[in-house]
Amino acid sequence: FMNMSRKELIANYTAVFLGEARLDDGTQVLHLKLTPKTASKYKEAEVWVDANGAIHQFRVTMQSGDSTAFRLSNMK
Repeated sequence: FMNMSRKELIANYTAVFLGEARLDDGTQVLHLKLTPKTASKYKEAEVWVDANGAIHQFRVTMQSGDSTAFRLSNMK
């Protein structure tokens, strides 16, 4: 999903708005949950995006329940 266009995201995922948040560095973000519309290795992904659409943080939860999270910082 990181490299998909908006059209591809809409076609392949169900998105749910989970609210607004502020990251530890003060960045104001929108928190979204993306659920694949077809069978996938993971059951959901959560993304935290700023007003420009840049992803600052994401977490992917596998079907097993294990998850991996990443936070991007000092982006240019």
